[in-house]
Amino acid sequence: MRISIIDKVLISIILLIIFLPSDVYAQTKEDLESQKSQVEKDIEYTNTLLDKTKSEKQTSIKELELINKNIKQRNKLINNINYEIRMLNSEIKTATDSIDMLKILIENLQEEYAKMIIGTWNNRNTYKRLSYIFDSDNLSQAFKRMTFFKSYSDKRKEFYNEIVAATEELEKKQISYANNKKKKEGLVAKESQEKRKLESDKEEQNKLVQGLSKKEKELKKKIQQQQAELNKLTKEIEKIIAAEVKERGGADNRLRLTPEEQLLSTNFAGNKGKLPWPTERGVVSRPFGEQAHPVLKSIKINNPGINIVTEEKSYARCVFDGEVITIKQITQYNVVIVRHGEYLSVYSNLGEVFVTVGQKVKSKDLLGIIGKDPAEGTTEIHFEIWKGSTTQDPELWLAR
Repeated sequence: MRISIIDKVLISIILLIIFLPSDVYAQTKEDLESQKSQVEKDIEYTNTLLDKTKSEKQTSIKELELINKNIKQRNKLINNINYEIRMLNSEIKTATDSIDMLKILIENLQEEYAKMIIGTWNNRNTYKRLSYIFDSDNLSQAFKRMTFFKSYSDKRKEFYNEIVAATEELEKKQISYANNKKKKEGLVAKESQEKRKLESDKEEQNKLVQGLSKKEKELKKKIQQQQAELNKLTKEIEKIIAAEVKERGGADNRLRLTPEEQLLSTNFAGNKGKLPWPTERGVVSRPFGEQAHPVLKSIKINNPGINIVTEEKSYARCVFDGEVITIKQITQYNVVIVRHGEYLSVYSNLGEVFVTVGQKVKSKDLLGIIGKDPAEGTTEIHFEIWKGSTTQDPELWLAR
């Protein structure tokens, strides 16, 4: 079977796409657009919280943490835009190569078609064609001559159809090329805009650090106070776990679970990365684990959970089905602890509590109102996840 010229060119175009650098197509345009949209929403919400924090009387660590978060998010957005620009550059290069090849194809087809038209014109006399057929020595030769004329006519139609198809393909590629060029121009402008905003964020960050550095004594006292509160909370949770293990633990010092609790445990574990946030909207201001203090870099702080800044009067909500096992006041705020089989979820810094000990709760049930820190001017929930007697990084469990 003969492969047409247009088929050969289209095969070449496909090969161009296949052998593009693999990293360019590691993510789809839809993925990138979705991620970009989410990061832009995160930045917008962080800025909303920042504006409210700035309206308070004095500069605070929370303001700096939100600025730091904004810088991280903006860097992520710039990387996302840059990735999309690289993808568009590859698509533009492919479209350019395809356009050049299609132009050559159309030119060749038009030349061949022109020759056929001239040949048809020169042999347009029907009498001559009929004479050529009737002058055949035998019926077989006459049939072959008739077949030749039909084949010639079919060939001419085929060339015409290939010219039409190639022209239509060329128009599509030119439209795609123009659209991608326009989109790239928009992304380049967006990238420049975000880089300017990033520089502005960094300038604000430096000012905040300089201002807060003058309050070293006050900051150290605040760090000690916060760490003491976290240590107290950790010890309280460890006491609860130890008491439960003592009451219904096995020889391996692990909590013996009922079949229902085991099922709940399995379901909780199966939802890792899919759990709803403990507040409807929020920004992680302080992540899990050991980290340098945002101002006093020589001081390391250890966070057994994550801190989420949200809007005033926001609700704390349960992340999964379970049972409330503890409600306790630590310093001026309340802590609610929910058991999910082998797992615990901890909700700290609640002003008002809606649930009671022993109450069964469902995913997204409201547990209470998150308290506002009058000194910092922010509303923030401290959230932890435990598996047995070990803390987990909550960000790995929550959906994005």
